[in-house]
Amino acid sequence: MSLSINPDLMGLQDSSRLQQLWEVALLGNVGSQTRAADVVGDDAVVATVSVSLAGGARSAQDGLAIVQTADNAFGDVASLLRRMDHIAMICGATAELSPVAQSALRGKFEELQAEVQRIQAGATWKGIDVLAGHDLTFKDGPDEEDNVTISGATTLSPVDVSQATVADPTAVEAARNLVDSKRADLAAVRDRLSDGLRGFGTSVESTPAISHGATPVGDSPGGRLSMLL
Repeated sequence: MSLSINPDLMGLQDSSRLQQLWEVALLGNVGSQTRAADVVGDDAVVATVSVSLAGGARSAQDGLAIVQTADNAFGDVASLLRRMDHIAMICGATAELSPVAQSALRGKFEELQAEVQRIQAGATWKGIDVLAGHDLTFKDGPDEEDNVTISGATTLSPVDVSQATVADPTAVEAARNLVDSKRADLAAVRDRLSDGLRGFGTSVESTPAISHGATPVGDSPGGRLSMLL
């Protein structure tokens, strides 16, 4: 299942919104209000161009926010996996551990194991389960074909350490390698979306802050998730 993150343009038609969007467009491909009006010869069309450019920029900003949410989750998971690996190494290398110590270490290992799953399940942004395995598509340029898709199967999916044990931590090592690969994929998408924002004339620093408790938004009639500006 693929989800496209697009702005809800119908909700942007009040005059104050259009003025803000016009200012965004001036920073990008339109040039200046006078020049754009001369080119298209119709103020309504100029406003539509403004909305389109600003909407594309917002899609790229949303993409950056989702990428950062996923990367933050995987960063936390990577830290937990290192601790699990360390516990398994101690248990395997120290034969003199008392039964009490062994039990305590196994208990800690299992706590970290559960936390890995919890963090990944809780990685959400504006109602989207970021690591649910869905493909997500964003605008990374002003043209219709300027899109970037993040693969749900390979990148936006959780790592599984449910079968790992202190005695056999093989799954932990595999998960660590997989997390490194996913974070490399996310870094490549982040670079592409950042370049796209520059093409829209929008500062990368204006990317919205990440919130794991964001308010969900509904599906649009076309079946796409809409992020309101």
